[in-house]
Amino acid sequence: MPYMYRTLNQFGELFERTPNIHQLSARLKSDDNDQQFETSVQSITILKLFVVGSSSGIFNILQKMPNLYRLMIKAFNIMIDGYQWQKVIVNYLPKLKVFEFYMNYQLHDCDDMEKAIDDLLKSYHTSYWLVDRQCLPDFSRAFHISPSTCTTRTKPTCPSEADC
Repeated sequence: MPYMYRTLNQFGELFERTPNIHQLSARLKSDDNDQQFETSVQSITILKLFVVGSSSGIFNILQKMPNLYRLMIKAFNIMIDGYQWQKVIVNYLPKLKVFEFYMNYQLHDCDDMEKAIDDLLKSYHTSYWLVDRQCLPDFSRAFHISPSTCTTRTKPTCPSEADC
């Protein structure tokens, strides 16, 4: 399935025809009008997805993959916070050990940009991520603000200026 984005329906057909597939690298185009993904995929343990559109498609598929061990997702034009991921991982992915998530999303409201970034960062700095999962999300390359759309701003990661 190289270079072509597939819909949830096409994923369902693929899994019905290949019920013993263990690894998959694919591209998903999803929107909020997608039908429910009904096929349970017990055999998949490693999934690499490139996704455009809507987070509902990602979550819809993941709910049907209880044996997933490794998950890598690159999402474009999708905003997913740490609370959403926590809910999906805790409720549907009990065997997940390796989780990599990359997100590319353009904030359009420049006035609320700093608050939106703060809220997103806070959602990944909870006890679930820091203690339970024992990971510290890497935001070192997380933000690129285009000067043509907004005034460029930076957000310090130190608790106070004296700590920097």
